[in-house]
Amino acid sequence: MSGLIRRALGLMSGTSLDGVDAALIETSGTGEDLSVSVLGFLSEPYSDQERGRIESVMANGSLSELVRLDRDLGKRFASVGSKLLRELGCSPSSVAVVGSHGQTLYHDPPTAEGVCGSTLQVGCAARIRENLGIKVVSDFRSADMAAGGQGAPLVPMVDWMLFRRSDGKPRALLNVGGMANVTRVLLEKSETIAFDTGPGNVLIDLAARAATGSRLSFDVDGELGAKGCVHEALLNDWLADPYFEKSPPKSTGREYFGPEYFRARGQEAERFGVSADDLVATFTAFTARSIARSLKRWIFPLEDVLVSGGGARNPTLMRGIERELEGVRVGTSQELSWPVDAKEAIAFAILALLHLDRVPGNLPRVTGARHPVVLGRRTG
Repeated sequence: MSGLIRRALGLMSGTSLDGVDAALIETSGTGEDLSVSVLGFLSEPYSDQERGRIESVMANGSLSELVRLDRDLGKRFASVGSKLLRELGCSPSSVAVVGSHGQTLYHDPPTAEGVCGSTLQVGCAARIRENLGIKVVSDFRSADMAAGGQGAPLVPMVDWMLFRRSDGKPRALLNVGGMANVTRVLLEKSETIAFDTGPGNVLIDLAARAATGSRLSFDVDGELGAKGCVHEALLNDWLADPYFEKSPPKSTGREYFGPEYFRARGQEAERFGVSADDLVATFTAFTARSIARSLKRWIFPLEDVLVSGGGARNPTLMRGIERELEGVRVGTSQELSWPVDAKEAIAFAILALLHLDRVPGNLPRVTGARHPVVLGRRTG
């Protein structure tokens, strides 16, 4: 594909609170007609202190703590982006735009009664602009929510642009971060379906921390989940959660499937005498089965499912998803040369380019918005 050649830097921190991801891409073309190559990717984990600070502000932070976290995460995002550019020998002046999703602190979808939702991501865009010297597009979710949408998921536009099968057969792109979201793409953009299936890694991570006295912040290679036994009675009770019965469009976050949810389910497990490893195994099965049930209910039939996000690195979770989706081929985004950890950072780099081209980045059928909107706010 010939046309305008541009580079864009995507910056992302997800609901798992793993750290800051940075991806540099080069594109040819404009608007929805883009050819994309990934030039490099870098992920820097948060320290325990950083993660604890973010969790504290989420739970009950003061206004002063909130604005200082916004300031410091802006500097942190810029630092990771700058490091990636240095490693690649890339001058900031050669980068057209930074797409920074920021760190979600709160996400409140619209209600069934029509009350508009709200969302907050931090990571000061002005500080990223000042430190990198590149214009920044941030605050991607607010415009969709102002138009009555969920503000999520936003990656489906990119999924449709880049991952639809040339033979037109249905493909699912499943991202398992803190939450899990799925996109089904066909050749026609209007046929795209996407939504948050529910929890991704967040409950497994919390269970792994509890099982190891915070020695581990996640279940490395799915080893804890593989050692434990699934408590089927608890699992079936959890799968009756009303979120799973809601039809798309829908989105969720740590406000629902987060620490409070984990504590309540953990207390139920204690009453049954469930061991720490068994709790990790049961949450892993809960995640796998809730994902599979959502796919079967809302987007079947499918030819294949390509998984990205941290969940793609958990063999126990991946085996669970594959077992529940018997007859569907389950792979990862790496098959298409997209690193499993980089997909969302890449997506926000692309959404920033769509912003520059004044092309809507939301899909109203996906988010529930009244109409397409250009996503993001430009700084610089």
